[in-house]
Amino acid sequence: MPAMKLLVTGNCQARPLMNLMCGTGLFEPLDPIILHLADPGHSKKYEESLQEADLIVAQKTDPKFRVKVLSSENINELYSGKTVIWPNIFFSGQQPFLRYFTHRVQGRLLGPFDASHDLRIFGDWLSARKGMAGLIPRDSGDYIAAVRRLSLDSLRRREEGCGVIVSDLIEANPSVPLFFTFNHPSRFLLAKAAERLLARLSIEGAVVTEGDGEPLAAYRVPSTWMTDDLGDRYRGRAVVLKPGGGVDLGAFREFDADELRAEFFRCYDHQAAVLDPSDIRVTPSYPGFDLDGPMSR
Repeated sequence: MPAMKLLVTGNCQARPLMNLMCGTGLFEPLDPIILHLADPGHSKKYEESLQEADLIVAQKTDPKFRVKVLSSENINELYSGKTVIWPNIFFSGQQPFLRYFTHRVQGRLLGPFDASHDLRIFGDWLSARKGMAGLIPRDSGDYIAAVRRLSLDSLRRREEGCGVIVSDLIEANPSVPLFFTFNHPSRFLLAKAAERLLARLSIEGAVVTEGDGEPLAAYRVPSTWMTDDLGDRYRGRAVVLKPGGGVDLGAFREFDADELRAEFFRCYDHQAAVLDPSDIRVTPSYPGFDLDGPMSR
C-alpha cells in the first residue's frame, strides 16, 4: 500500500509534527504550509497542495484568516473527508512572565529573546531607570497559578472543534518540561499530539518515535520547570545596538541570570526614550496580569 500524502498546515509547530507523523513510515510529506508566512497571492498553489494531499492536518485558525483558502473552516468544509483539525499548542503556564512586546510606533521590540521579554526584568528596569514601582512580584505563587489557569482556559477554547486536544496532558504534568516558550512545545508533547491524531484516524500499526533533539528549543527562557527559575542558565541572542535606538539580533549565546538581566538592561537603556508601558502591547494578554492591574503592581 503506497504511503499517504500528508499535508500539515500551521505555525512553527507544523514541520516538527509532520516529521513525527512521517517517521511512522505511513506518510509521504508534502511541503508544510506555514500560516504566518502564507501569502494570499499564492492561494492557487495552496489549493493544489490541498487537492493533492490524501490527509490534511490543518491547524485551527480564525474563520477570517487573511488567506481564505487556508482557514481551517474553509479547509474542513471543502475537504472534510480527509481533514483533521489540530489546535495551536500555545500555553503560558510554564513561562508565566514571558510576553511579546509590540510598541505602537516602533513595532516589535527586540531583545535577547527576540521579541519576547520577561516582565520581571522589564519591571526592574522601569523601577531602576524611571522610578516606577516594579510591575511584577518576583516570587508570586498566586500570580503564576493565575496565569496558568487563564492560559489553560484559553487553550481549551482553542481546542473546541478540533480533532485532538492536549490540554489534559499539560494540566496533568505541571513540572515536566513541555514548553520552551509559550508557543514552542517539546518534542514529547508534539509526539503525543501525533499519536492522538493517528488514533483519531484509526490508523493501525503506527508507532510515533520521539527521536533525539528538540526542534523548537532555539531559545531557553525562564521557565517554571527549571531548577531555580532565574538562577538557571538561558540561551538567547546578543543584542546589537544601532544608531537612533534600533536593535538587531546577534549570535546565539548562553547567559547566566546576571548576564541576561544586564543584556536586557543594555537593550532597554538604548530604547529608553520610547519605553513607556502605556505604549506597549503585550502578547499573550491576560488583563490584570500584564503591565496593569492589582496582580501586576
